[in-house]
Amino acid sequence: MSNLTGKNILITGATGLVGSHLVEELLKLKPYKIVCLVRSKDPSSYFYMNKLDESVVCAYGDLNDKERIMNVVTKYEIDYVFHIGAQAIVPTAVINPYEAISTNVMGTVNILEAVKMSPRVKALVVASS
Repeated sequence: MSNLTGKNILITGATGLVGSHLVEELLKLKPYKIVCLVRSKDPSSYFYMNKLDESVVCAYGDLNDKERIMNVVTKYEIDYVFHIGAQAIVPTAVINPYEAISTNVMGTVNILEAVKMSPRVKALVVASS
């Protein structure tokens, strides 16, 4: 993973449990820039409570917004993408299954499309439970 030193990294789901710890670990590798696609600010999340937002660029947007994702990948000249973002809260998914499916499936498709369209992105890591 030392090849991430000096590179621009995009992380989706950075404010979640796994994503926030991924941010901490990737910061140790001294990338040039970490950009986190953040849907909304939750001050009670580990990400904000530990002030990780002060060490990264928070690009506010939604996985369902294909154009926003493309804009972030292009604007920040992303080299590597870690796609951890999803609607993972089961009670929320039960209440609104269409939104959960849209976020989890089409959000991933949008990330894949952005990576495909960017000549700069060298690798994509997708993690899911």
